[in-house]
Amino acid sequence: MVVATGNYGRLAFSYETTYGGSVETDSGIEIYHDLGYGAKLTGVNSNRNTRVLYNIGSPFGKKMAALQYEGTFGVDGILTNDNLFEAIFGEGSKTEVDSNGDTEIDTNEYAPKYHPKSFTLQYGYSGDENILVDLKGCLIKSASVSARINEPIRYKINCVFQKQLKSNPTSIDPVDPTEVAVPTFVDADLTFMGQSFLVQDFSVDLDLGANTVYGLGSAFTQDMYRGRLAVNGSLTVLAQKDDILDLMYSLGWSSTGITEPVDSSTVNETNNTTFTLGIDDDGDGVADRSFGFTITGVAIDKIGQDLEAGEMVLYNIDYVALLAEASYKFA
Repeated sequence: MVVATGNYGRLAFSYETTYGGSVETDSGIEIYHDLGYGAKLTGVNSNRNTRVLYNIGSPFGKKMAALQYEGTFGVDGILTNDNLFEAIFGEGSKTEVDSNGDTEIDTNEYAPKYHPKSFTLQYGYSGDENILVDLKGCLIKSASVSARINEPIRYKINCVFQKQLKSNPTSIDPVDPTEVAVPTFVDADLTFMGQSFLVQDFSVDLDLGANTVYGLGSAFTQDMYRGRLAVNGSLTVLAQKDDILDLMYSLGWSSTGITEPVDSSTVNETNNTTFTLGIDDDGDGVADRSFGFTITGVAIDKIGQDLEAGEMVLYNIDYVALLAEASYKFA
């Protein structure tokens, strides 16, 4: 007996040309992308919503009915590239930009679009047999990016899928990140509501509102659409100066204390928050590539603080926002 482990496995994805259908190709060869370093597939669940049917005259079940098929999974890992960004921001969200004026594309920009982008997730492993599974019609329901001092930049996605297909290939080939990189949190810049702070950790969380649609004649989902986009997140900053107190005005504070009740007109919904995350390609301590995020219409939802002898004084901030955009500079 051969024990199957992730050491001899595969995890990759390919964008679909139609929902649940064929994947993108180049010269007839299917294009599969990596999911960054340290990627981990979690919670692949298939649910047939089986119901037991009863009849009058007996306490025992008589028949079973399998209803809608529901598939879910999650992936988390280190943010190494922007392969997943179009799946996060939607079909057609990617714009290639020449930001240096040298006629070469060096930046990818992403803005949320109305239509979600589906993909096929492919994973496999070796045991007594080689097993390869295609999860078709995958949609990202929620996504998050987070980082903290002395840690890699991490991402997490929660997804649904339409159906799964199984095959038994002669070999299982891994898909590694194509670019050599040291994905550490070596350089970051963050401006929060127009002010700069010493940031200890932060996150941005996107509820993408990506939904699937069922119809008559099939237990599988048949289409997809985007609902409401919700943006929120958190950060922890060092309490160096009283600028942080100024941000509390967005919660309804006055110079003499908290207004009673908090006036909703004081909640600032016009601020922009920008932050850049650096990746050091060659280990020289300088960020050669970077991820940029712009969060628009930011309002502070909650501020918390602790005070303890011998410990840094920190502010914990929870925020909500109206919109999120991203960019990836790779040269």
